[in-house]
Amino acid sequence: MQGMANGDGAGPERPFSVMDTGDTRMASVVASLAREPRLALDTESNSFHSYHEKICLIQVSTPTQDYVLDPLRAGLPDTLRSLLSSEDRLLVLHGADFDVRSFKRTFHLKLGLLFDTHVAASLLGRSDLGLKALVHAELGQEISKDEQRSDWSRRPLSERQLEYARQDTRFLLALAERLEEQLVSLGRLDWLKEECERLREVQPSERVFDPEAYMRIKGARTLGARGRRVLRAAYLWREQVADASDVAPFRVLRNDQMIRLGVAADRDALMSSLELTASKWLPRELDRRGLVDALEATAPPMPPAQRTPQDATGRETWEAGSRGPGKPSGRLDEATRLRFERLAAVRNAAAARLGLDPGFFLSNSFLRRVALAPPASLEDLARMEGITRWRCDVVGEELLASVHL
Repeated sequence: MQGMANGDGAGPERPFSVMDTGDTRMASVVASLAREPRLALDTESNSFHSYHEKICLIQVSTPTQDYVLDPLRAGLPDTLRSLLSSEDRLLVLHGADFDVRSFKRTFHLKLGLLFDTHVAASLLGRSDLGLKALVHAELGQEISKDEQRSDWSRRPLSERQLEYARQDTRFLLALAERLEEQLVSLGRLDWLKEECERLREVQPSERVFDPEAYMRIKGARTLGARGRRVLRAAYLWREQVADASDVAPFRVLRNDQMIRLGVAADRDALMSSLELTASKWLPRELDRRGLVDALEATAPPMPPAQRTPQDATGRETWEAGSRGPGKPSGRLDEATRLRFERLAAVRNAAAARLGLDPGFFLSNSFLRRVALAPPASLEDLARMEGITRWRCDVVGEELLASVHL
């Protein structure tokens, strides 16, 4: 990739450099970046297109220059690794959770000190937390999100892709400065620091394939036993192909196409090899012979899903192979339900006082855990997953009082 300079219409023209991380110029770039107390940082990954997600681009901006770095060939050089993991400067990101996990997954790297503009805006009670909306509201600038679902692993990248990637960090430092001023005026900057320190510790989750999750596909429960058997076989085959070819499962075979196979099986038994091979509604590039073999090797019919009585809301509940024996229905007993409602009322009132979204302040899942196993003290509450020290300081005593009524 070649370096370039480009103006973006937002004030004076800024230098814009695009380079491979193996480029000999990287040493001087990293040395220049290391002199900055704050850097804007973002990544582009291929999760929408690939089975095995990885970072495909790293964007970095200073107050005066933007960089788009390509790590696909050379990976992360030691100098850049040290820069991004150092606590000597602040890294400004938007929605840092994803990037923190991606750096750990792809490069086994823990990022340095963070400032997350998404979290900062949440702590200010903003309702529209997208980067595009915040940049427009705070800076009066427009950025495009047209390339959000691009395949960032393909080379060469287009000019539109590069400009999109650049914009993700181009305005972050100025945005962070504006949000920081507002947090300071509200006395909430320490809240942000605590949130961002927690973000540094999040770990990437391992991809665990559930072979019975096909029953959660829309339309699965309307199929008969034969149709569900075919759906399951197609679902398992799709996962194997996606893993082996490193493409997203839906790019092998969509859910609605697998349901259509199940419907056909219920109506006319298993489609013949000739019928399946000739089906025009299946993807043109699909390995139809492989799919035929997988469907023809299906196991005996699975028992049909059974309806159970309606629950208190009038909705029907289901029992099927994907629901293990003894798995709780999720209902709360009367005493626990009352505790949850009192906790929610305290949470909602506190969030309203602070001008924060109730779900961001404390999630329903956290309140549920508190209702199920009430903590004995404020320290016990503070140790529970889902609450922070600043939240405990704000509302901890009220939560304890309500749960022990």
